Order: sequence, then structure tokens, then C-alpha cells
Amino acid sequence: MKNETEVGGHLTYATGTPYADADGDNMWDLAEITVWGNITPTNNSFADENGDGYTDMEETIFYFTGK
Repeated sequence: MKNETEVGGHLTYATGTPYADADGDNMWDLAEITVWGNITPTNNSFADENGDGYTDMEETIFYFTGK
């Protein structure tokens, strides 16, 4: 390959406003409200609040994907 155009060029990403994350834990506020009932620093994406071995972020993903 001599030029990126040979493979379709560079990727382009849509621009826009990111989802709200008032407490800065990398979880979308609406998802936190839906799954956890609130937006608080205790709903940290890397925490395991209920001690089941899954992070709060994983549990939020499971909630929306049906896993």
C-alpha cells in the first residue's frame, strides 16, 4: 500500500454533542437513571456496587442488551 486511498481513505466519524454525563463516570446519565434509579458518584463505571463480579458499566450494558 502506497496511499490510504487504496483502501478507502481515512475513517470519518460523525460529530455532535456527546450524551450527558453529569457525574463524570463515563456512563450516560439516562442509562444510569434507567438502570440504577439515579445519577450519583457511587454508580462508578468501574465499581461493583452489588459485589456480583460485574462492574456497574457491564451491568448497565447487560440491562440494555438483555444479557
